[in-house]
Amino acid sequence: MRFPFPALAFVLLLTLPACASPGPSEETLAQTQTAEAIALLPPTNTPPPTATPQGTATETPEPSPTPTDTPTPGPTPTATAPLLPEGDPRTGLDLSVPDFHDTFTTKYLWGEFIIEGAATNILDDERLRATDHLADTYLSWSATDIKATNFYAQISAEFTACDGKDSAGLVFRIPPDVYNRGYTLEVSCDGMYRIRKFLGEAPPLTLLDWTASDAILQGPDTVNQIGVFTDGARIIPIINEVTLEEIEDFSYSLGTFGIFSNAYETADLTIYFDDFLYWYQR
Repeated sequence: MRFPFPALAFVLLLTLPACASPGPSEETLAQTQTAEAIALLPPTNTPPPTATPQGTATETPEPSPTPTDTPTPGPTPTATAPLLPEGDPRTGLDLSVPDFHDTFTTKYLWGEFIIEGAATNILDDERLRATDHLADTYLSWSATDIKATNFYAQISAEFTACDGKDSAGLVFRIPPDVYNRGYTLEVSCDGMYRIRKFLGEAPPLTLLDWTASDAILQGPDTVNQIGVFTDGARIIPIINEVTLEEIEDFSYSLGTFGIFSNAYETADLTIYFDDFLYWYQR
């Protein structure tokens, strides 16, 4: 189920009934509702909670510096941590030893779903294949149940056929139990990036509009490493190991991660995600 905001993207919402155009059968409706729950809730065996709004976008939650979940230990270091340039925000993190490393070999660590004619996010050949079937302004994402406040996280995104503002996105600080909010960092096929804040039922707010960067590999058949560093209100995109423009916003403090493909030009835009890593700031 995808909801319209003209010229704006909007995330799936659990509290509204499923809908499609033309109207679905009862069987299709039930399948769509199931897909939404899998897509947006942490992948557990417990029944999905109802997404209840928790204030407006102008409210600032109390920061929670200590994550509530215990991460799976990262791999034993096999190499020396790379030397970082002066001023790199990741200085002090041991980049050879992540707190968590997901190689997408285990199902259901991320939400998987098939919404016929809209979007498909499933594990495929040890990667997560995210396909946005319609070239429009709607957005769907898969979330995990890992929570973090201050961190550095990164993921590899492989573009297939793409053009223009077709993009791959990393979502972060998705508030617990409110899966239609959070921050998104997108990287586009034509070598640009942007940061937005999703506000639930309201249209998203652009915090940093599309900005060109030579660090981004352009066109199809390219792989970009999408990274983000957060420290309180500081949000710093790091693409292919290059630190880009910093912004500040602290509407959301603690939350989970998500990933998505976003088709603007190319129907059936497919992005392959792999090697998700993150480090807690200590």
